Amino acid sequence: MFRKLLLGFLGCLLSAAATGGACRGKACAYVYFGKDADGCLEIRNGGRDDIQVTVYTVGSGAITVRIASGDTQKVYKVSRTCVPAADYVRTVNKSDPIGFISLFTDDAVVDDAGRIIQGPDAIQAWAASDIFAVHVTFDPLDASGDENNATVTARVDGTFDRTGLPDPLVMTFQIHAVNGKITELMCRLAER
Repeated sequence: MFRKLLLGFLGCLLSAAATGGACRGKACAYVYFGKDADGCLEIRNGGRDDIQVTVYTVGSGAITVRIASGDTQKVYKVSRTCVPAADYVRTVNKSDPIGFISLFTDDAVVDDAGRIIQGPDAIQAWAASDIFAVHVTFDPLDASGDENNATVTARVDGTFDRTGLPDPLVMTFQIHAVNGKITELMCRLAER
């Protein structure tokens, strides 16, 4: 599988326009970068082989997306229309509780390793104690999906109690969204 690199986004993590790129290998002739009607970055794989693209962003670091032969993958946008998953990572890493809670619908549900949290007040209280008070940060290792259903695997760090947790702590976040807002977030230890 070939590895493509797209370097440099203007401005913050979710800038709509890619400014440049670097590509290695023969398959580069078959990879197309562009924007859709909503301004989302699109990466299209016109080759015969599946590819893996690593997008480097300001603030979040590298996020890897797998694209099957003939498929197109939307990646980032400023206005939460394309990938609420990227906003989820950004608001946690920037310690932005106001931006964080604005990502969720009024009837959103969080399943944090079996603990169910529902509604904006409960999600805000959960995030305040379990994310922001203990300075959680994510180092994304992998991402897949689209604007409605995305999975992010990330190394998790912070000042929380690590008793009984694996080292390093790697978690998978499944994010379901409608109209750019998170309706369901499921947080689990990543399978090893």
